[in-house]
Amino acid sequence: MKIQKNKIVFALVIFCVLAFIFTYGLQAFGKKEPESIENSQPPVPKLEDDGQKTYSSRLEAVDELKEKKATNAPSIYDDHLLDSLGYYQPQLDSLNKKRMIDSVYTLGQQRYQSLQGLEQVKQQQAKSVGNNTKIDKATTFEPVNESKVQSKEIALNHLSFFDDYALDVEPTASTDPFIYVTVDGMQTVKKGHRLRMRLLSKAMINGVVFPKHTPIYGFVSMQPNRVQLKVSAISHHRVKLKAFDLQDGAEGIYIKNSIRAQTRQQLAGDIVDDISIAGVPQVQGLKSIFHRDNRNVKVTILDQYQLILKPEK
Repeated sequence: MKIQKNKIVFALVIFCVLAFIFTYGLQAFGKKEPESIENSQPPVPKLEDDGQKTYSSRLEAVDELKEKKATNAPSIYDDHLLDSLGYYQPQLDSLNKKRMIDSVYTLGQQRYQSLQGLEQVKQQQAKSVGNNTKIDKATTFEPVNESKVQSKEIALNHLSFFDDYALDVEPTASTDPFIYVTVDGMQTVKKGHRLRMRLLSKAMINGVVFPKHTPIYGFVSMQPNRVQLKVSAISHHRVKLKAFDLQDGAEGIYIKNSIRAQTRQQLAGDIVDDISIAGVPQVQGLKSIFHRDNRNVKVTILDQYQLILKPEK
């Protein structure tokens, strides 16, 4: 038995030595050499062939692409109870019913208001027609050209499209008796110049309705203490109007000028120069002096000075 034990111990020692030699050899000689960088280029790993298909052109590779279908998780709520934002509302059906009822009510109110507006327009038209059909016994009737009447009606319809209050204008009136205007900016004028004005309100002139703020130009003529204005055209429409002062109601604009005083001064100077015999002055230049001084008079008219235009009789 002792001999057998010695053999077993000896065999174990030999086995341990061989195992140590084997493991040491694996550690010493089994390590891979570290990769060295050559020519300053990092090593590129080799691609493993995993059965990838190679393509000869980019078009062929694009054609082989397959679109991935979007996979959405199923909702735990009913689809008809989700609102437009995706939120769950258990009372969505009742809310939709209320919205439908409200929309029906609002639509009915809008229709009712539109019908009321149409009825008011019809009533105004009926009133205007009734006022126009009143006959005066003392008046005499003349034959009316139908083409002119139709052209006026077309013009009024065209203007009523842009003006809500065009129905208030009587179609039979040719020119308003009082047309209120104002001076558009402070201006200095003299004889022959034009004065720029504008309408203060809508007005009918020669059967044509002119809107508010329409520019009007009047031509100036001088009189003692008055500036006369005449309007011959408005927006390429021929008219005949005169301007009257809103304050005193007289024709023209009231001013304080000194035409006569200046004429006396010039006349006195010319008399002194033209005296040839003592006590006998020569006054033959009186008329030319007055006309020359009248042409040179300049008047400054303030901004927003109000006037009234009336048709010439």
